[in-house]
This record gives sequence, structure tokens and C-alpha cells, in this order.
Amino acid sequence: VISLLSGSSNQNGVLQKQGINSYFKLNSTQVYVSQAHTLEIKPGVRIHSHASTDAIVVSGTLIAKGTQADSIKFVGFAVPNSGSTHGGTIRFEDGSTNSVVEYVDMNRWGDTEYNGGTPFYINTSSVNISKSTIRNSENFGMVTSNRAISPTITNNSTRSARAVSQQP
Repeated sequence: VISLLSGSSNQNGVLQKQGINSYFKLNSTQVYVSQAHTLEIKPGVRIHSHASTDAIVVSGTLIAKGTQADSIKFVGFAVPNSGSTHGGTIRFEDGSTNSVVEYVDMNRWGDTEYNGGTPFYINTSSVNISKSTIRNSENFGMVTSNRAISPTITNNSTRSARAVSQQP
């Protein structure tokens, strides 16, 4: 288990698969990808979220490209004795550029306690989400912040309460 710490970084970062049963853990953590910086998540990486307030907030670029044989897995867990039953969210901020999410499996991310129960909250057109699976979120699989943005969302499977919401 490798814990990810809260905060932002003024440098690029890479999360690599560490071993067969290893995973990265968010626990009441907000990880910020600053503008002009990139966080790359390699195939086979698993990220566990143990709080609805966990978030990866992308103001720069997120490259999360798994493969068909070795996807990237985000897994959420309930927090005993709290209202939180799912993990957090990935939030693409206005100004985020060239982000790619491909062959990603989101399971139990998106808790109604935070960000309306969606695993992906999108505030930019410059994100491409494809060939990914979103399941068991408490609300929408993805939410776009307004009608003026048009992210590329193709060939995904959503098994959540609802698929996509576009807010006015």
C-alpha cells in the first residue's frame, strides 16, 4: 500500500504498477495536478479511495492510459460509521488540457456526499474518456459543468444510477 498525500505539485509525476497486490491509497486526500504539469498513471495501477472527499483535481493534464489486457483500476470503499459509501472523484478543471482516460475501470467512485455522486466531474472540453467502465457510482457516471464544453466521450460502459449529465 502506497499512500498518496494531499497537496499540489509543481512537477510532473508518474504512478507505476508496483507489484501484483500493491495499490495506491487515497484517504481523505486531495491530489492536485497543477497547470502546465502532467500526472501519468501507467497500465495496471490500482488506486483505492476510502472517503467521499478524495479527489484527483486536474488543472494540468492527466494521462491515464491502461490497456485492454491491463486496465487502470479505481476502487472506492465505504467508510464505517459515516455517510460515505463510495470513493471520491476525478475533477477536470477549466484550463485543464489534453487529458486522456482510456481503459480505466471505475468501481464505487462517486458518492452523493461530495460532487453530486459522480466519479468524473468535467469543466473542460480538453479531455478524452474512452474504452472505460464506470460502475456502481451513486449518481451519474460523468457530469459536465455546462453546455459550452464538449469533451470527447466514446466507447464507454456505464453501469451507474445514470450515465451522463450536462448541467446548464
